[in-house]
Amino acid sequence: MAIRCGALATAATRALYEGRMAECHVTATDRYDRALATCHVGGVDVNADLVRRGLARVYRDNRTYLNEQRDAKRNARGLWAYDMMDPAAWRAQRRAVRNTDDASAGPCSIKGNISDNGRIYHLPGDRYYARTRIAERSGERWFCSEADARAAGWRRTRS
Repeated sequence: MAIRCGALATAATRALYEGRMAECHVTATDRYDRALATCHVGGVDVNADLVRRGLARVYRDNRTYLNEQRDAKRNARGLWAYDMMDPAAWRAQRRAVRNTDDASAGPCSIKGNISDNGRIYHLPGDRYYARTRIAERSGERWFCSEADARAAGWRRTRS
């Protein structure tokens, strides 16, 4: 069974901190020039707290919260209570699925795209599957089964 780690971590983080003011300080930038920050809420280092609870992972080579992560892993807290694929490996797998129309490339190979005709899903082998690109920022998404797609309100392509 697949667990949506991001959704689980987001919900838990909201329950812990939503509605409270965070004070964040940029400490570095990553290789994509995105800001990396340390945040505090009520004097609590949120970064350390989330890693300690198993709701976040240490970023690449940043050693700052390794002890908290080791502790979370050892005690199977949060996401560490599950078999978890490394996020970089998961993203690489998703990219591979997007670039192929081979259904065996991954478990979530059904493309849900949004067009003038509504929310439509495409199965591997469908006429427009190979040229359909998913823009998740626009609300498009991947499904692991037709039942999931239909339950989310999407319909299969007509051609």
